[in-house]
Amino acid sequence: MANTKFWGGLFLVFVWSALTVDFRTQLSLNDTFIHLIIINIFLILLIHPPEEFITALDLSLEGIIKCFKANSKFLEYACFRILCYQTSLFLFPLANSAYFLHGQYFTKGNVRRFHSRIDYPIVYSTIFIGSLIGAIGFFIFNYDFRNWRFFKIFQNIQDEEADNFDTLNSRINWRNSYMINISKTLNKAIYLDEQYFLYVTNFSLVVSRVSDVTITVIDVRMHTLREEDQDERNQIIKVNISFADEISEPITLALRGSIFQEIYNQHILRISVPENIQLQPNIADRFIVAFSSRVKENQICRGNEELESCFGCGGNGNQVVLRKKCDNHGDEVYENIVGEIIDIPPCEECRCRPMWCVSCMARVFLAKQPKVEKHRWMQGVANCPTCRKTFCIKDVQLYENIV
Repeated sequence: MANTKFWGGLFLVFVWSALTVDFRTQLSLNDTFIHLIIINIFLILLIHPPEEFITALDLSLEGIIKCFKANSKFLEYACFRILCYQTSLFLFPLANSAYFLHGQYFTKGNVRRFHSRIDYPIVYSTIFIGSLIGAIGFFIFNYDFRNWRFFKIFQNIQDEEADNFDTLNSRINWRNSYMINISKTLNKAIYLDEQYFLYVTNFSLVVSRVSDVTITVIDVRMHTLREEDQDERNQIIKVNISFADEISEPITLALRGSIFQEIYNQHILRISVPENIQLQPNIADRFIVAFSSRVKENQICRGNEELESCFGCGGNGNQVVLRKKCDNHGDEVYENIVGEIIDIPPCEECRCRPMWCVSCMARVFLAKQPKVEKHRWMQGVANCPTCRKTFCIKDVQLYENIV
């Protein structure tokens, strides 16, 4: 609602300003070109805004679209956004021709607003009317998403009535989709659920069944810039996304290592890494290896509880339990390198049955550690994911069934 009021107020101020101006002097060629540059920069920022614009005020075409379709279903919103962005390309001839027409009709007296070299009212009127008709016609002609060529091809390939636009729109929703954001500026993202893979940008959409998608790593490069945590160089992983149903041409993307890891961790898509390509383990992977090695040094807990699959990943190996073995009896407090006070509470007794593997427990432990001072991670504590009791790495024991 606040977003709608903002854009509505901005539109009224713009219209009022445009209708109340009173030009009495002629612009030089330099001034005219500067104005045109400003207009076109504004349009570019509106369509492809920096992330700061989006975060602070949502000053983007996306912000305007949300005023009309914020409560729409997932696929309907994505298609409407694509249609709006495609139609927005007409804004460039519209805005530039409107600038000249506005200057012509709001200049008083016998003064011509623009230099004679660029003063062609008939040309600007033709461009304005043609662009306006083209934008309206394009929007109306493509507004029925059911007739989009992509969805007709998709339905024909799947050979199922259930895969038309209406049923896809009802099946795919925001709540059940896992979003992997690739670029906020370009609204480029991958959405995954149990059945469908979606690749969405400002100007395109690809929908395919998960079983028909394969991601192949084709190149890995180490970026010269460092990650925000300043301890890990960023991998740029170039991947090729191909579709067995040939619904679309293969997509080539350059992904940050963290984004690729997100996709990999979902265990939904087939991911192929050729033998000649070596992926560098990120800091989380290295911590899991170190955590697992440290746990192997602890005492083994033996019992007769029947082991089940890990609650986190579904695996069957290296289940662990939490049994208090450390000797800390009170809170510990220290100040980290950025001046934050870190409180380390005492460990507690946990009597939960073995439900987690050592790798998943390592991820739980890592999620509770501060980003700075990674050398202290092993000295930290976390909460049992089941009963929320506090534990440290000394309390993590591999479980062995003696029955």
